[in-house]
Amino acid sequence: KASSQALKKFGEAYMHAYMDKCFTEEIRRNIASELLDLLRRQKGTADIDSSLRFQRPSILYPFDYGAAGALGVKASTLARNANLVFSETDLLSLSNTDSPEEIPVSLSLSDSARSSKNPFLGLNLSTIQSGIVSAEKTVRPSNVRNNRTLHRKNLRSLEYVTAEFTGKEEAPVYGILNLSDKVKYPTATLEAPPTDGSSIVKWDGEWFITYEVFRDLGIAFAVVMVIIYLLVLGWFQDYMIPLIIMAPIPISLIGILPGHWITGAYFTATSMIGFIAGAGIIVRNSIILVDFLSFLEVRTM
Repeated sequence: KASSQALKKFGEAYMHAYMDKCFTEEIRRNIASELLDLLRRQKGTADIDSSLRFQRPSILYPFDYGAAGALGVKASTLARNANLVFSETDLLSLSNTDSPEEIPVSLSLSDSARSSKNPFLGLNLSTIQSGIVSAEKTVRPSNVRNNRTLHRKNLRSLEYVTAEFTGKEEAPVYGILNLSDKVKYPTATLEAPPTDGSSIVKWDGEWFITYEVFRDLGIAFAVVMVIIYLLVLGWFQDYMIPLIIMAPIPISLIGILPGHWITGAYFTATSMIGFIAGAGIIVRNSIILVDFLSFLEVRTM
């Protein structure tokens, strides 16, 4: 008995812990609604949309198994005949000598009949038990169901909240930086969010592309700096000369950053590429200057 009670307590504790971490659909939609309101209050945003809205509603006609069974009507029989009501049936194709394509001939009811309140009115079913039976007697009153699209990515359910940044801050990075402090949920820029079931806001779209560009350019720039140091080290056979040659590279930001500030431009991926190109020019000029000074030093000795 004691072991069974202990097992029961363990099971309850486990279920509560699991449910606390469970990311339910209601919580996900509430978070998306909060982000949607936040974007609407943010200046410089346009074309705000989300996946919370309902899709085109569907009209359901439940099959009355009791009434249909008494009349000897099978559900498959009604389904086959209903398919003729709500869809088109291809009968044949006509050839036209003036056109390379054939003209299809389809059988269907009129749009007014299919969109009426009772599309089964006038549809008769042939049965062995009751003869000709009206299809209207085999269905229950219809009901309308609002459909909502369920989105999944990386094996996790999610809701989309989209917006465009306009005006002065067209780059999404600046708009997201302004919004980050206002979002009270954990944010990330990852290809695959964590799978522990916790709620998380993932920045995607143009911001993710910008993040990847700056990340890859930064990594490439660091690797190039190491390669330049090794090449210059092998040429001059001195550990300090490569550092002296590469020292002016950070100083180039003194001209780049004030230039962006004066012109009111933002630091973009193009600016990063220009900074890397400028660093290459600085290194080349420094190598030429140091090599010339080394030549003069050897000549004067």
